Amino acid sequence: MIRWISLLGILLLSISASATEMVGAVSAGMGGTGRAAVEEQEAVYLNPAAISLVNKMHFSTAYQSGFLARDVSRNTYGLTIVDGSKDVLIKGAFAFRNHRINLHGMEFNENEFRLGLGQRLTKRFSLGLTLSHLKAESPDGVAYRQNNVDLGFLLGLRPNWGLSLTGENLVEQDQNIPSALIRPSRVALGTQYIYAGSITGRYELLSPLNFYNDHKPYLGHRFGLGIKFQADFVLNLGYSVDDFAEQNWSSIGLGWMGPRLKFAYSLQSESRQSLGTRHLVDLWVNL
Repeated sequence: MIRWISLLGILLLSISASATEMVGAVSAGMGGTGRAAVEEQEAVYLNPAAISLVNKMHFSTAYQSGFLARDVSRNTYGLTIVDGSKDVLIKGAFAFRNHRINLHGMEFNENEFRLGLGQRLTKRFSLGLTLSHLKAESPDGVAYRQNNVDLGFLLGLRPNWGLSLTGENLVEQDQNIPSALIRPSRVALGTQYIYAGSITGRYELLSPLNFYNDHKPYLGHRFGLGIKFQADFVLNLGYSVDDFAEQNWSSIGLGWMGPRLKFAYSLQSESRQSLGTRHLVDLWVNL
C-alpha cells in the first residue's frame, strides 16, 4: 500500500515540477531569463552555448527553497564547476544538485547531474550541448532514472546584444517510466540587450515541442531588468507568465559582482495561485 501511495506521489510531483523550475539566483531575479546571457554558474542549466564565452575557471554553490506548485515545496543544494580556461580544447561545466521535495507531507529525494560543453564556431556564434541524468526516489525506494539532452545556440548580433535558441529534454524517454514523470521537451527563444554597460533587458518566449493531454499548447513569457550600480552592486527585477502551470511570478534580486567573488540573492512571489515565495542564493568564485 505504501508503495502505491509513493508511486502516486511521484506522478503528482512530476506533473507540477515539470512546469516550474528554479535555476539560479541571477536568472530568478530577472524573471527566469538568462538563456541569451553569460551567467557562468547557470549556463549548464539555461544554455550550454554560453559556456563557450566563459574565460576562466569558476566554482559556485547554490541554495534554493520554495514552492513549485500548491502543496509542493523543494529545498535544493547545488555545486557547479565551469572550466573556461584558454588552454582547454572544449570549454565545459559539471553540476550536481540534490532536491529535497515535500509533497503533501511526503518526502522525496532527487539527485541531478549535468555535464555541459560549449564551443564557439565563429566570433559571434556558439553552440552547446548538455547531458543530464536525473534519479527520483520515493520514501520506500521506488526509483526512476532519466537521461536527456539539451541543445543551445547563441548569436551575438552586437557586443551588447545577443539572441539565443535552446531545446530542452530532447530525448524520448523509456516507455516504462510513468509519462507524468518524464519532463516535457520545450523550445525557448531569448534575447538580451545591455545599454551603456549598466542596464540589462531580457525577454524569453517558451513553448513545448509537443502537446499535452488536453491538446492545448501553452506559451511562457519572461521579462527581466538588471541595473548595475557603482561598487559592483546590482539590482534585478523580473516577471514571468506561465499559462500551462497557471502561475505568474514576480521577482527581485540583489547581488555583488566582484572581480573574483560574486554573490546573488533573489526573492520570487507567485500571484495567480498565491503559492507563496521562493528564496535563491548563489555564491561563486573566479579561480
